[in-house]
Amino acid sequence: MHLSEYYKMRELEDKHWWYRATHQAVLSELKVFPPDIKILDIGCGTGGLMERLIKDKRIVCGMDISKLALELASSRGLIKESIYQGSIEHIPFEDTQFDVAICLDVLCQQQIKTPESALKEVHRILKRKGLLILQVPAFEYLRGQHDFFSEIAHRFTKKELEKILAESGFIEISVWYRNVWLFPLLFFWRNISNRKKSDLAVFPDFLNELLYRYNLFDNYIAKRIPFLFGSSLFSIARKA
Repeated sequence: MHLSEYYKMRELEDKHWWYRATHQAVLSELKVFPPDIKILDIGCGTGGLMERLIKDKRIVCGMDISKLALELASSRGLIKESIYQGSIEHIPFEDTQFDVAICLDVLCQQQIKTPESALKEVHRILKRKGLLILQVPAFEYLRGQHDFFSEIAHRFTKKELEKILAESGFIEISVWYRNVWLFPLLFFWRNISNRKKSDLAVFPDFLNELLYRYNLFDNYIAKRIPFLFGSSLFSIARKA
C-alpha cells in the first residue's frame, strides 16, 4: 500500500462508513465466542479494528508488514507488545497460537507470492477448530485506480476463493459476496472514471452515516441470500 494511504487510513478509519461496516461484520462473527479467546489481526494497518476489539474486551494481537502502519497504530495508545511486524507468508508466531485469525484485504496484496502459501501459514498458527475471518476484493473487472494505490494484485471470484481455502486445509467454508449494493455503482464508476486517486475520501457526515447504515443492512442480507455479485468477498472457515 502506498504510504499516503496509511495516513488517510489513520485519519478516516474510525469514522468512515466502509471501515465501520467492515469492522462490524467481523464483530458479528465473533459474538459466538467467549471473551478470552486469542485473536490475531493479520494486516492490522493503523489499528482501527484492534481498538474496537479491545473495547469489546477481546485479547488481540496485530501484525502488519508496514513499519509506518504499526507506528500509526501505536499512536492510538495500543500496547507496543501487542503489535508485530511481519508478513502473512511468514507470521512471527509458533504453531497453534490463536483461536481466530482476521485477514481483511490482505490476501490480494502485491507482496504475496501466492494466496495458497499465505493461507497455509494462517492455518499453521490457528488452534484446532480455529476460525479464519477473511475479506478480499471481488472481480478483476472492478479494478481501478484505488487498486493501484492500495497495491491490490488480484481480485477474486467466489469459486476461486472457495478452492484456495479448501486447498489450504480449511473446512466448513462459507463465502459470500458483500457490498452488493455498491457493485453496480463501482462498476459504472471504474469504467468511466479517469481519476488518478484512491477511492478513500471524506464524506459529508449525513451521507457517511447513511452509507454506514445501508451497509449494515447489506452485511445482514448478503450473508443470508446467495448473491452472484458484490464488490467484496467475505468468508469464514475453520481449521480441522
